[in-house]
Amino acid sequence: MALNARQIVGDEVRLTSNWQFLRRSWNFLFEVTLICLVFLVSLRMYTPWLVAKFNPYDLGIASYNTIRIGSGYVPYVDLYLMYGPGGYFLRALLFAIFGASIATMQVEFMILCAACVTIGY
Repeated sequence: MALNARQIVGDEVRLTSNWQFLRRSWNFLFEVTLICLVFLVSLRMYTPWLVAKFNPYDLGIASYNTIRIGSGYVPYVDLYLMYGPGGYFLRALLFAIFGASIATMQVEFMILCAACVTIGY
């Protein structure tokens, strides 16, 4: 018999699970729930800000270059980009899936901002 084991007395229930594993899984579940809660709260925080901060200049340049990249243009060779190409490629993928619209870009921006807040947490 192991050193930390004890005799079962009467109606005691013998648990076959490891309590340490159960404690770790509850901690993991709590952390995942907390991270999801932070993500949802930050997503809710950015919703009114996006409606009030509509910038047609930046959105116009970003949407036009995104459509051009989706059409096959090569960044920095065929067109001028003021920002890094990662966002344009992501938006080109989202435009191919959901259609080219400013709403798609705003939802993408809102989700990326909430993800950055969550990662920062």
